[in-house]
Amino acid sequence: TRNIFDFLSFLCVTLHFIVTGGIVNLTAEPHSHSIQLDWQCEDGNSIANYTIAWKDFTDESRNGRDVTYNCSYVIESLEACVTFEISVSALYVNGSESEAAFINATTLPDGKWHVMCGFMACAYNTSYS
Repeated sequence: TRNIFDFLSFLCVTLHFIVTGGIVNLTAEPHSHSIQLDWQCEDGNSIANYTIAWKDFTDESRNGRDVTYNCSYVIESLEACVTFEISVSALYVNGSESEAAFINATTLPDGKWHVMCGFMACAYNTSYS
């Protein structure tokens, strides 16, 4: 009977990790028309894929969703000086999904504005939207 209890205990701990595990060390590196996302890969073969979703607070037509099998992703074709809420979650091979990790990122200003005004152009555009 001890072996059964040990096995059940191991199974419960393993299932708890699979269901409640999440994305660790999510970072965003914004550019004027894209945002590079990176996160720590989980060990093992239990990940089927990662789901990335992004939302523009001012214009829902710029929302998106995609899937990747890597521990990084580039959201492309974005407008400059727009703040996005981004979430990343893991889908496991058993069908469960981790809690999403969230991060906000603002795309940088275009070309000469970036050199002349730095982040002030984005701060102005996003403050009064």
